[in-house]
Amino acid sequence: QLKAFERLCKICGIRDYHLTINIRPVLVLLYFTRLILIILLVLPIAMWGMINGIVPFELTRHLSRRIARGVDQYDTTKVLLGMLLFISFWSAQTLLVYRFLGAWWAAGYFASMLIAAPFALRMRKEYKIILNNLNIFFLVLRKKQLRDYLTDKRHEIEVELARLVRIVKRLPSVSA
Repeated sequence: QLKAFERLCKICGIRDYHLTINIRPVLVLLYFTRLILIILLVLPIAMWGMINGIVPFELTRHLSRRIARGVDQYDTTKVLLGMLLFISFWSAQTLLVYRFLGAWWAAGYFASMLIAAPFALRMRKEYKIILNNLNIFFLVLRKKQLRDYLTDKRHEIEVELARLVRIVKRLPSVSA
């Protein structure tokens, strides 16, 4: 029953904890307010970081696979190569800005890279979470019976597991 429940949840794209979330209007309003703030404030900064870091990011991703001599070296290679490539590319880009626009623009550009890069990394993970949450939210709104069905199934499994635990506790202990 548990395997069937897990399979059904996986097919629907629902995790067990989604069934316990109490979707109230206040929570929905807070979530969408947060989402709008992310889109208006964080996304432009992250996009700036992504645009200015796409070349070293892709080079790091592809070259680290070729250079690493094994799975255990991949992460180390990726970090060291990434540091080298990002520093090189940002330095070259900053020098170009300095050459064409001057020292103040170059300093501002470099500072913007230091600020935008963490935002770009965070948004890379965050957008998957946001899409998943929105999919689940709209699925639950459209298919309330599905959530009710899965919640009932989960409750049945919990009752059955509790019954099995009581049975096992009554069994005599087997000593070695």
